[in-house]
Amino acid sequence: MLLLSPQEAVSRQQWLCLNEAASATESGQIANALESYRQVIPNLIDEGGLRWSNIDPDPTVSSRNGLCRRLIAYYTLTQTWQAWSYLAQPLLDEAVLSSLSLSERSQLISARGWATVRRRPLAHIIAEQEAALETCQSLSGMTIETAHHHLMLCFGYTLAFEEEKSLIHGHAAHNLFTEAGSIWGLMRTDEIMGTAYYTAWKYDEALVCYARLDEKITHIGESAEPMRPFYGQGWAYLGKKDYVAALKYFQSGQAQKQHANLLYDAARCQYAEGYTRFRQEDYEGAFVCQERALKTFCDDDHFALNLHNFGQGSRSIAMMAACLHNIALIYEYQDKYHKAFGYAQRAVTRQRELDDPGQMADFIRRALYLSLRCGRLDRTPSYLLEYARLRSRYSVPGFRY
Repeated sequence: MLLLSPQEAVSRQQWLCLNEAASATESGQIANALESYRQVIPNLIDEGGLRWSNIDPDPTVSSRNGLCRRLIAYYTLTQTWQAWSYLAQPLLDEAVLSSLSLSERSQLISARGWATVRRRPLAHIIAEQEAALETCQSLSGMTIETAHHHLMLCFGYTLAFEEEKSLIHGHAAHNLFTEAGSIWGLMRTDEIMGTAYYTAWKYDEALVCYARLDEKITHIGESAEPMRPFYGQGWAYLGKKDYVAALKYFQSGQAQKQHANLLYDAARCQYAEGYTRFRQEDYEGAFVCQERALKTFCDDDHFALNLHNFGQGSRSIAMMAACLHNIALIYEYQDKYHKAFGYAQRAVTRQRELDDPGQMADFIRRALYLSLRCGRLDRTPSYLLEYARLRSRYSVPGFRY
């Protein structure tokens, strides 16, 4: 009988939990996967820094590599990619990456794409994924890895407003995940293609994607429920101007995501409910929703973790900016232009920390308009020039509601 020290026993148990989580994720048992992941995460990161010893008493490149690849799905679900970036940083050095197998390297590169969206130039992310995709396509036995690069490119081109390329990569990912029998991959593809379609204002096509995902979730059962695409469905119905349906999905999403302790997704649904109420001219209700969502995205409850850039809570600069932008809209439509302009400026300032040309174009257009309405003509030329530059570089939306 092999006798293990207490530290070795804890370490073995943690690795077993990670393997169980990975297996549950791949079969679509998302609630079970989250339960297993959450037995490991508290032993990995604390407020003071990286606490590695409970996972591996003698950390090596190999064990860090195994850990980071097993945690990709967890950070996908929780949208707390800063922590993954921190853990994976030593592996993403080019010298270390080149020492790994092609499959391991591919997994880390596709995850780096998701982890750095809006924090690295979008063109750089797309170029890196295209290069990795080309390598995978030249080799046999890389079906899953190739599919993940296609999926990342589907989302990348969605953010760049290149609809045709986005959908080509989305369909390619769907075909390859089908070939590989990857339930998790197909669920993710339905979700991301729904986003691609509603970003292109093709709301019925988006709802078809979400219906496919709902069918998979119903077939799998209760453990798949955290993957319900309430947020995307709400935006598709909002695009169709069916505000009652949109509210139903956003409110259902808040309740379900909160129950699953997916704080970021719950707050996103609250933010979207606020925007829906704004469109219904319920300005008081809209303001309450935006303020509550903003508090969640600022995430003062996890200040120490956020301070150390672990991102274990729900902090999100992108969503802080979105909430500030929507509060500006609420004040604008009540003819409170000076207050609106103050919030619009704060939204633009936050957004400058990111690389998201579509959202930046929305925010600049609003700030430009409000600078005129409240007589801040000293700011108008700079906003106009910045917006013109965005329009010349990207197919960002023009002036619309």
